[in-house]
Amino acid sequence: PREYLFLPLIVNGTSGDVSLGMKTAIDFLTHDVDVDPAVDSIVISNTGDSALTINSVAISQTGSVFGLRSPPSPGTMIAAGSDLSIEVTFNPTEESAGEPTAFLNVDTDLPGSPDIQVPIDGQGIDRRIAISSLSVQFPDTFRSPAEATIVPIDIENTGRAPLRVDSVVIEGDDAGVFSVRPVAFAAVGGLSTETVEIEFRPTMLRDGGYSAQVVINNDDDNDPMARIDISGLAILPMIEVDPGTLDYGQVGVGVTSEVGLEVPLVKIVNLDGARSFQLRELRVVDLAGQPIDERLFRIRGLENPRMVAAGGDIDLEVEFNPSREGEFQFILQVFAEADPLPITTSMIRAEAVDVKLRGGGCQSGGNTGGLGALLLLLMGVFYLRKKRQRRLALFGLVGALLIPAAASAQSTRNLELGNFRPTIGNEADFITVDNTKVGDHLAWAAGVGFGFASKALIVESEETDMTDQPVRSRFATDIWASFAFMDRFEVGANIKLLSQQGDEPVFSSIEPADGFAVGDVHLYGKAHLLDAKPISLAAAGFFSIPTATDQEFAGAEGFSTGVRAIAAVNLGRIQLGANLGYRLRQNGRLADVVQGDEIAYGLGGSFLFAEDLQAIAEFIGAFGLEGDETGGISPLEGIVGVRYHLQPQWGLIAGAGRGLVSGIGAPAARGFLMLSFSPGRTARKVIRKEVIMVSALDPNKDEDDDGILNKDDECPQQAEDKDGFKDEDGCADLDNDGDGLMDKIDRCKMVPEDKDGHLDDDGCPDEDNDGDGIKDVDDKCPNEPEDKDGFKDDDGCDDFDNDRDGVPDLMDMCPKKKESINGIKDEDGCPDRGAAAVMVLNDQISVMEPIAFWGKSTRLKKRSANVIGQVAATLRAHPEFAKVGIEVHVHPRGPKDQKLSEDRGKAIKEQMTKRGVPADRLVIQAKGSSKPVRKSGKNAKKFNDRVTFPVLEVKEVP
Repeated sequence: PREYLFLPLIVNGTSGDVSLGMKTAIDFLTHDVDVDPAVDSIVISNTGDSALTINSVAISQTGSVFGLRSPPSPGTMIAAGSDLSIEVTFNPTEESAGEPTAFLNVDTDLPGSPDIQVPIDGQGIDRRIAISSLSVQFPDTFRSPAEATIVPIDIENTGRAPLRVDSVVIEGDDAGVFSVRPVAFAAVGGLSTETVEIEFRPTMLRDGGYSAQVVINNDDDNDPMARIDISGLAILPMIEVDPGTLDYGQVGVGVTSEVGLEVPLVKIVNLDGARSFQLRELRVVDLAGQPIDERLFRIRGLENPRMVAAGGDIDLEVEFNPSREGEFQFILQVFAEADPLPITTSMIRAEAVDVKLRGGGCQSGGNTGGLGALLLLLMGVFYLRKKRQRRLALFGLVGALLIPAAASAQSTRNLELGNFRPTIGNEADFITVDNTKVGDHLAWAAGVGFGFASKALIVESEETDMTDQPVRSRFATDIWASFAFMDRFEVGANIKLLSQQGDEPVFSSIEPADGFAVGDVHLYGKAHLLDAKPISLAAAGFFSIPTATDQEFAGAEGFSTGVRAIAAVNLGRIQLGANLGYRLRQNGRLADVVQGDEIAYGLGGSFLFAEDLQAIAEFIGAFGLEGDETGGISPLEGIVGVRYHLQPQWGLIAGAGRGLVSGIGAPAARGFLMLSFSPGRTARKVIRKEVIMVSALDPNKDEDDDGILNKDDECPQQAEDKDGFKDEDGCADLDNDGDGLMDKIDRCKMVPEDKDGHLDDDGCPDEDNDGDGIKDVDDKCPNEPEDKDGFKDDDGCDDFDNDRDGVPDLMDMCPKKKESINGIKDEDGCPDRGAAAVMVLNDQISVMEPIAFWGKSTRLKKRSANVIGQVAATLRAHPEFAKVGIEVHVHPRGPKDQKLSEDRGKAIKEQMTKRGVPADRLVIQAKGSSKPVRKSGKNAKKFNDRVTFPVLEVKEVP
């Protein structure tokens, strides 16, 4: 804008003077062209001593945007000392580039023309809407997406006046799938930009997609309804379900896949390499598409919607929990985003059979489990007391214990098999039955027991006339310790270590026990209550801590606790004992049994042949209180044994037993050997048919002369070595760090050798055997240096196949993407679309299509050769499977069945070795016709001619 210098103008005349006062110019600055004219005024003062006449008032520009409001008429008089106000208007009609300039000319009767000239300035401003694009194409969007696709649209105001935005709406036939997100502004400032966001949420697929218009209603006179064309295309996620058919085979009723041999995995694959999608739900329906009982299946791993990355996949576990026998077929529907319709489907097949869970005892138990007779015997023992109050209290206790608890359980393999647990204490008379005695004040004892039980858990099925053995053999080590105080109380603890083996299921699908397991820690307390010869009474309580290895038949679910009433009769050489207790624990369900609260009982008798030799017989059992069928949870077992005291404080027990009523845990046969050590135990002598006690070591002497009294010496007959390591326990410590190297040759006496095959004879740990800079504790291949190729360089292993698909990196066209083994270009190392015919399980490579031969020959059918190729590719991709069996079964045809089975196995092995599988990884297991699935029937041949690939040996692969 122009600049002016204004000075007060004073005109002196003979009759009057005129002055503009303080305001000598009018400047309207900027003014909106769409509003009423702006008005300003200027004051003319008559400073003379006589009246002043206004001849005229005018604007200097013709057609000016400036004007006068009610101008004074010619001849208007301004009295001396008075003022006259003149109003000037500014009414621009368009936005001006610069400030227009005009003058207000006032002519008076003073000499000179004009007398007064007032500068007038002002600038008109307007709003102009401008859209960044008149056509917007949305990215392809999933039908019914979980989240709408959003596109921003900029609204620009190129004018300097504020642009009012009245509304932003969607118009058109497809307006329903587009929406405007809430707008946080009502106007766009001059020379500014605001953004509005448009959502696209298609509800169905449509050829040509969707289109509409965004209409921006505003106050720009030139474009009051600015329009933008918008369009978008609805698509479906590209989803593949692997496998296409999920076949469970045979499953026992009440045996969920969670506790069965396997929980089948369903892989949801995103075939779209550019877009991720939200996997919302997997739903199982019947063949008509109708909902089924939701308890039949449980999808694990999809508790909440999950994103499947572009080109990625996720694995989900589908647990099948049949509640009745029969053949089942269902449809698995896959739902993605917010789409109410399934994107794709796959089939589910299964056959459920009725099963019964039992022990291997000699007979099946009914709902009584032999408890009635034993309870009567217990009552007889207690009835020997004469006091009526004690009898009534006892019967009341038993009555209370017989009240059942409500049954509610989850399917689990966390079951406790039987009640065989060595007696804890200083003064034991029996094997597992507790007696009323406690040790002397501050006496302690410890022991270890080794046992074997066969068929501790079996599964029977009347339908298949077969038997599975989830726990065929069970080796147990019991370790216990106890401590007595105040001559009346005793506490102790016990833990069981197990080594178990079971057979692979034929029909039940229950996963067998396998290998080492730890049992629950059992805490115990006992109080001696009454000693009125020949009868004595005691009470005990116990508490179990759930330390058992999960899902290995090693212990019950959760914590458990219980109480036990103990009675004993001392008849000299003969000792009788009875236990009756109640155990409270969390329910666990498997197949037809619910293991929970129970009444546990035991009867024992012993006979002292000599001072150091005792014969023992026991009956131990339980009566389960949960579920409709209690036979499976009511075992009864008979036990016999002999105790021999090597010394008064050392006891050795050997014995055997078997189940009499085949509840779970009652074995077909049991054998055991136990060793106990009780430093404070009293020896027994028989004098005139009476048993008396004699003291063992004097607690106040020092038997081994190591300066530690016997009562404080853990090894009272072995001197302490005084080497500065645990010198207060009284025992010699020859290997302080416990690494198996005696201190005299151990270079690192207080730090154990790491026993990793590298310099293991010096007694010191070696931190990095292969010198690749990765410590052995973090090195998965401690004796093989890392190849440092940029892939997993922190694991310490040479990675020759980075994507672990069985195709070496040198030959892999896609070294960072796994080959999808499906029979389509499985040798190029790149993923291909198509369903696979194999599935990798924990213990086998399962083929989804049968391997078939022509007639009775060894010639493979064409499709089966492709399946074998996929098995070979799978083996190459899984080097951890060190040995895999080729288990060949044939339908019973005659004496040549075994030979046919062997020849077919050789044919399959030859095909697989040609495909790069080393022959030493393949073991032919020709079963002939010894294990037909169906002995006769329409489809017997179809089921009996079969080939499976069990995993026989697994090795650790870095």
